[in-house]
Parts: sequence; C-alpha cells; structure tokens
Amino acid sequence: MTEEATVDERLEESVRDLVDEMLDHLDWDLDVEVDGDDPETLRVELYGDDREILVRNRAEVLEVFQYLTNRIFGRELRERRIVVDSEGYRAQREAELQEIAKRVSERVKLTGEEEELASMNPYERRIVHLAVAELEGVTTESEGDGVMKRVIILPT
Repeated sequence: MTEEATVDERLEESVRDLVDEMLDHLDWDLDVEVDGDDPETLRVELYGDDREILVRNRAEVLEVFQYLTNRIFGRELRERRIVVDSEGYRAQREAELQEIAKRVSERVKLTGEEEELASMNPYERRIVHLAVAELEGVTTESEGDGVMKRVIILPT
C-alpha cells in the first residue's frame, strides 16, 4: 500500500467519523458511507429514516454538511472536494435544474425577453450555465451579492 493510499484512507475515515459524530449529536437516524474512488471527489452518502430532514428546503441541511466538511478538511483534500449526497438527491436536482434551464431558454428564445431564475448556490448556478451553454440563441449571467445569486437567461 502506498503512502498516498494510506493518507486517502485516513482522510476517508476522518470524514466518516466527523459526519457520524455530527449525526449522533443531532440524534438523527442516518448512516454514512464514504467513497474515495474518484480522484476529484470524496463522496459522502447519507441514508436512513431521517433522510427527509436533509433534503427539506432545497436541501439546506445537506448543503451545510457539505460546506462544513469541505471547510474542515480543506487542506487535507488537496485538489479534491467533498460532495455530500442522500439517496441520489444531487443527481435528481441536477436533472431538474437542466430541465428548468431548457424550458426557460425556449421561452426566452420565443419572447426575446430575458428571464431571471430563483437564487441558487454556486453548484446549482454552474449546472444552469452549462445547460444553457449547449443551446443556441441564449446565454446566461449571474447577478446578485453573496453566495446565493440569480441566473439570468438572455437572448443572444
């Protein structure tokens, strides 16, 4: 076993332990799995009876867990990042955002008027920007202050 593999395994174990400890303090019935196979992403999967708590209000709690783990382990992650998910929520949300981007883009092309989407975190905005970039006749820009900004879809 290489030294790098040992470092990665210790990181995975540390992340698992921290998230487990947070869940214990919150007294939530959730289990944690950490998958470090991806060289760019350390995936933390939360599942169990209290999953609904994580995905309420556009998954604010899931976002908090992801933010905290990335902040706490930032230096140890090197070029990687931690993604915290629960039973496929992120893939489902990504598909939803792509569909919204396409639907609004079609409307913008028909009317010739820009449309503003709801406030989104950087991850969600990136999904919308990439989805719209694949379409002709429209473009995007972000507007607002702070982390939560709005995406505006404009005709080209």
